[in-house]
Amino acid sequence: MARAGHAPQIRAPPPSDRQLFPRFPAAATASQVIVTMPRPSLRPVPRSRPLAAGCVLLLLCGACSGGDAPDAWAGSVDTLASGTVVVRNPETGVWKEGEGWTLEETLRIGSADEVGPELFGSVAAVEVDALGRIWVLERHAKELRVFGADGAHVRTIGREGAGPGEFRDPIGLAWAPDGTLWVADPGNARYTVLDTAGALRTTHPRPIGGYSIPWKGRVDADGRVTEVAFAQPRGEFRTAVLRFRPAGGTADTLVMPPERSEQFELTSGSGGRMSRTMVGVPFTAGLDVRLDPRGGVWTAFSDRTVFHLQEIDGDTALVVERPHRPVPVTDADRAQALKDLEWFTRQGGRVDLGRLPAHKPAFTFFVADDEGNLWVRPQTPGGEGEGTPLDVYGADGRYLGRAHLAGGLDRYPPPVVRNGAIYGVASDEMEVAYVVRITIHRAGGKPGVRRDRPAGVRVP
Repeated sequence: MARAGHAPQIRAPPPSDRQLFPRFPAAATASQVIVTMPRPSLRPVPRSRPLAAGCVLLLLCGACSGGDAPDAWAGSVDTLASGTVVVRNPETGVWKEGEGWTLEETLRIGSADEVGPELFGSVAAVEVDALGRIWVLERHAKELRVFGADGAHVRTIGREGAGPGEFRDPIGLAWAPDGTLWVADPGNARYTVLDTAGALRTTHPRPIGGYSIPWKGRVDADGRVTEVAFAQPRGEFRTAVLRFRPAGGTADTLVMPPERSEQFELTSGSGGRMSRTMVGVPFTAGLDVRLDPRGGVWTAFSDRTVFHLQEIDGDTALVVERPHRPVPVTDADRAQALKDLEWFTRQGGRVDLGRLPAHKPAFTFFVADDEGNLWVRPQTPGGEGEGTPLDVYGADGRYLGRAHLAGGLDRYPPPVVRNGAIYGVASDEMEVAYVVRITIHRAGGKPGVRRDRPAGVRVP
């Protein structure tokens, strides 16, 4: 099973202008990322001012800034001349005593002892439909498993192969507005489209020549696909958000700011048979990009708790800030990191613990839910008890508070927060993977909608 702490190996060929959308090579492995995009469509985004969602109009009223607000919120909201709304949060949240959201694991699917659909090898994605059924994409078994809201197995869809309804390397799921489920399968260079009964509706070519793990994608009402992938402006390998039609043509491309990648490297072989293995230096911060289910793009560098809501073809709409207390990397952390990289050192790689940073990233992952809230897994010091803390930010950018989950929650695959629950994977100490549903209990009011939400916040 892929582990969140292992950075992907990247092997990029020389850029070619002859192919607008090169095909994915059948022999490529899951750790390869190979992509060439048309240079005229590449538009770099400065780190200090990323683009943001034109599809989201945020007009926050003055009551948001606290003072006379009923909850006496101590933060501030500023609207820049460009129209960008900057929400600066205090360390404490809006929730008062008894108002916080509580998290309860209400379903767990999986077992180390069973054979069959409840035994998971490598879960690539988890989704949920309107009936509460859970769709689990099993990358190792090359199949899609459906479980009822009660956890009972309903059906298994697909098998390994290149025929209709078969998968070669399924890596992601996305619901389309028409209710169909798209399965991204770069091994077959296509998207397989299923109805809610699991029947094959159609397939579309996947014209991108590469992919990243975890897969982050969505499908809009016009049939366009948006994926977080890679591009090569001026030959430089960069993270990018691509929006395109599966039939081909020009892609809208948002290129992310360059980031300095800290990696341990191992080169072996000789002559024309050289191989290169790269693994990220533990605890180094990096860029995280998430697609907002409502249409925007969230970006953040994990060295701070600052989140930008973006769009491919618009200006910055929202910046959410909050201070964080740096968490030091301890001697125990360094020892565990060395243990986790034993697979690398056994191959001859050298791990220099002196390159580990003094402090951990501000957060380990974040996701956006279907109501506009942000869920952030903060970095916390050891010894604070078991469980998973999650910081919650409202759709208006204000920090609501911290919710606590008694159990664990893996960062891969990214959890899905929808219909009042969190769906994801939790691995035990033996690395056995379980698919879990975590119910969100809100203290009054309609789920996901704050009763004192500022007027004028409009989301299509």
